[in-house]
Amino acid sequence: MKKFRILFISIIIVLSVSLLIFAACDNVPEGTVSDEPVAELSSWMSMIEDDTLLTELVIPGSHDSGTKGMNLVAETQDKTYLEQLERGFRYFDTRVMYTGGEFYMYHSVKGEMKYSQVLEDVKAFLDENPTETVILDFQWTEGGNDKGIFDMLEEKLSDKLINVEGESALEFVKALTLGEARGKCLIFVGQNESNLDRPYQIARDKDSEEREGSALRSYYNVSYNRSSSQKYIEKYIPEYIEMFKNSKGGMFVLQGQLTYMLTSIRDGEAKHDPNMNAYVKGLYESNDLQYINIIMRDFVNCEKASYILNLNVAKKLVKAADVEAYKSMLKNYIEL
Repeated sequence: MKKFRILFISIIIVLSVSLLIFAACDNVPEGTVSDEPVAELSSWMSMIEDDTLLTELVIPGSHDSGTKGMNLVAETQDKTYLEQLERGFRYFDTRVMYTGGEFYMYHSVKGEMKYSQVLEDVKAFLDENPTETVILDFQWTEGGNDKGIFDMLEEKLSDKLINVEGESALEFVKALTLGEARGKCLIFVGQNESNLDRPYQIARDKDSEEREGSALRSYYNVSYNRSSSQKYIEKYIPEYIEMFKNSKGGMFVLQGQLTYMLTSIRDGEAKHDPNMNAYVKGLYESNDLQYINIIMRDFVNCEKASYILNLNVAKKLVKAADVEAYKSMLKNYIEL
C-alpha cells in the first residue's frame, strides 16, 4: 500500500510538472523560441543613411522596458536592456522608482532590475556600437527623487547625452539626423516636465494630452488599449495615427501593445502578437507608412524587430550598398 501511494504521488508530481512546462511554452509569444540575435541587429543603424531624420526612421521600441522578472500582471518584457538592444530595439519606455535609498525599474510595483545596471547596459552597448542611437523615454518616475535619477544618468552617460541646441526642443528634434545622433542618447521626460532644467531633457506628451514644447507624441487611451486585438488594430491605431497627423510633429510612438485585465500580459500578447505582426507587415505598402516612426511592443524579440525594421526598406532609408545585407539580416526571422 505504501509503495502504491509513493508511486501515485510520483505520477501526480510528474504530470503537474509536465502541465506547468506545457503552460509556460503555450504562453510564450510566437517567435520567441528561437530568438538568438545575429550580430547585424546590434548595428543595423550603420546601414541607414546619415542624413535620415530620426523622425523619419522606423525604430523598434520596447514598452515598460525594465520589467523582466516581475509578476504576471506587471512583466511586459523578459529580457534585459542589453538583450533588447542586441535584438535591434532602440527606444525604451524607462520607468524608475526611488525606494530604500536605491533606484529600481518599476511598473506599478518595484522590480528587481536596478536603474544603474540599465544605464551601464546602454553605455556598454553604445561604446561597442557607436553607429547606433538610443532613446530613453522617462515617461514616469516614482519616489520623489528626480534629481537623483538624472544625476545618475549624467554620471553614467555623461558624454553620450544629446543637448538641445536652439530655443525650441521640438524644432531641434524635427531637424535631428541619425548622423548627428550616432553613439548618443536622446532623453525625453514626461511626468514632471516642470523639472526640465537640464540641456538634454526634452518634454514629451502625456498619453493623449499635448504639452507645450513637447517633441514626442505617444498616444494612449485606456479604453482603446483594453479592446480586442482586432478592434484595436482596425479602429484605434488609425485614430492614433490621425492624431499624430494633426499634431505639431516630432517623434511618434505607435503603441503596439494592449492593456490586459482578465489575463496575464504574456498570455494576452501571445494572442495579439500575430495580429500585430501582420499589421506591421501591411504597413510596407500603406499610405500610413510616412507617419510611422517608433513602434512599441511587449515581450520584444528578433521577429518583432525584423517586421519593424523592414519598413526602413520600404521608406528607402537603407544605404544602396547595404540593402542586400540589411535584407539578409531580416531573413533570419521573417519572410520578405
